[in-house]
Amino acid sequence: MTHHSGHKVKAELNSQARSMRALAEFAAIPEATLRRKLKTGDFTVKELGRIADALDVSVRDLLPDSLLDVATPGGDTA
Repeated sequence: MTHHSGHKVKAELNSQARSMRALAEFAAIPEATLRRKLKTGDFTVKELGRIADALDVSVRDLLPDSLLDVATPGGDTA
């Protein structure tokens, strides 16, 4: 199953027990916009960067699986 960025952001939020409101505030993204984009995974690179900073993870951790398969030689994401 491939996951888009929205799934990965939600998973990270859950693992850190952080609220959507706190993430939206820290990343300077309106909460309604963040909620919408979490459903679609349609984030800009700049937004993913701010979200990654807020969650203290790398942007790579939030990229869709499909991009990681292309970016990693041989498609190995390990």
